[in-house]
Amino acid sequence: MPAIDPAIAKALSLEEPLPEMEVLGGSGFSSTYKITSDVNGETKTYFVKTGGPDSKSMFAGKFILF
Repeated sequence: MPAIDPAIAKALSLEEPLPEMEVLGGSGFSSTYKITSDVNGETKTYFVKTGGPDSKSMFAGKFILF
């Protein structure tokens, strides 16, 4: 499982020890992951979608649709 990028950990206010990201799948332009962590004694699950430089227009299109 891939390690969490420090920018993602900071955005989600995750504390050490950081959980790992569970691979969920992906597409031709992205990869998807699940992060499960305890926050203030409560289990939280986060969905993360990442992409490379060629995915910028695809992410922009998804943002506009929502």
